[in-house]
Amino acid sequence: MLFILSTLWIILFFSFLISIFLIIKSDLYIDIYAYSPSFYFQEIKDKRSDWINLTDKQYIVNNEHSIDILSVDYISDGKFLNATIWLSAPFKINSTKIIKYGMLIDTDFDKETGWDGIDNQFEIKWDNNIKNWTKNLEVWSYNGQQKNLQIENNNQNEFFKMKKDYVDLSLDLSLLHYPTKYKVTFYAEISENNHDITDVTRWVAIPPLELNIMTSPSSLVLTQPTSWILPANSNKTIEVKINSTHGYEPIVNLSARSLSGNINVNFKQGYDNNLRIPSYGITTVPLIVSANKTSNIAPDTILINANSSFPPDIVIGVKPSKNLSVLLPESEEKSYNLIQQITMPVDVQKPLSKIEELGSIWDILGAPITFFFGIAADRIIPWIYKSVNQYRNEKKKNS
Repeated sequence: MLFILSTLWIILFFSFLISIFLIIKSDLYIDIYAYSPSFYFQEIKDKRSDWINLTDKQYIVNNEHSIDILSVDYISDGKFLNATIWLSAPFKINSTKIIKYGMLIDTDFDKETGWDGIDNQFEIKWDNNIKNWTKNLEVWSYNGQQKNLQIENNNQNEFFKMKKDYVDLSLDLSLLHYPTKYKVTFYAEISENNHDITDVTRWVAIPPLELNIMTSPSSLVLTQPTSWILPANSNKTIEVKINSTHGYEPIVNLSARSLSGNINVNFKQGYDNNLRIPSYGITTVPLIVSANKTSNIAPDTILINANSSFPPDIVIGVKPSKNLSVLLPESEEKSYNLIQQITMPVDVQKPLSKIEELGSIWDILGAPITFFFGIAADRIIPWIYKSVNQYRNEKKKNS
């Protein structure tokens, strides 16, 4: 009896431990997999003295240098997006202007959600009239309505007394429900006398934009052609597959070459230059690879390059209540370029003998010929035999 009770207690104790372990594991799983993408240090550069006057939507070359963005560093652990906006001059505490630093966020790569695709705005704002700075996170609707998700006020101005030529921003991604992918643009802005002057960076994708290339097949065997019957296996077309980040339509220029110059490599005409990847992120291109009579019998390598330009999101949103947007002049569009390359091994083998080439011909024509003779043996010959017999029998009757 005592043994049975002891055994039951041991079973209950270990069941309790297992339950605790499963609960902790479940929590850890949620903690690990519920966050947004994490990534290491990233940096984008911005042109110096490229402010935009939102009144007439024109670039200007002279204005407040404390809102002139030179570059932005950003990093994320999946919980927070932390950014440093580097400026060409420190903030001036005696300014009578309202100065803002912030970011606009597209949380789903969808132009049909939010205002002009912008779902959220995160901003710190200094109002020198009331000696107060405010940190605010808003959500924007498709119709331009705004709702505060987070707002903090502070009447201390140590943030700007440091006289540093940078501003730090830290966005709590939990307030955005940890988006799995999102786009951000950073800005600095001055408001004075109903005029807004802004400097804005290009959009950046999180996780960073990708461009991947692969070939099918992954390797190739060619045969040096002969002048006898046909160049068996000396000319082949392979498939080059290009994947890009979903939601973008990059323009890709492709090139391919043999590293040794031993074989001919050409994309099918019309597929190599200004190839636009559709928004669903994948396309395929035929690549023609061929050996010639002077090709060496040796291994070779094909190098495939893709130089892509991701078009910028050329509409820059500001406060929806102002009903303002800025269309960048074509020369000022801030596109993003990615270069990717892969290699594919190719083995050039010796020419086929005449017997082997005849075998190759039979591989091509043998099946149809066999099929034809099969039909002949099964249908045509019996029909001929039957027709001849009928002819003979009718001739005997008539004689």
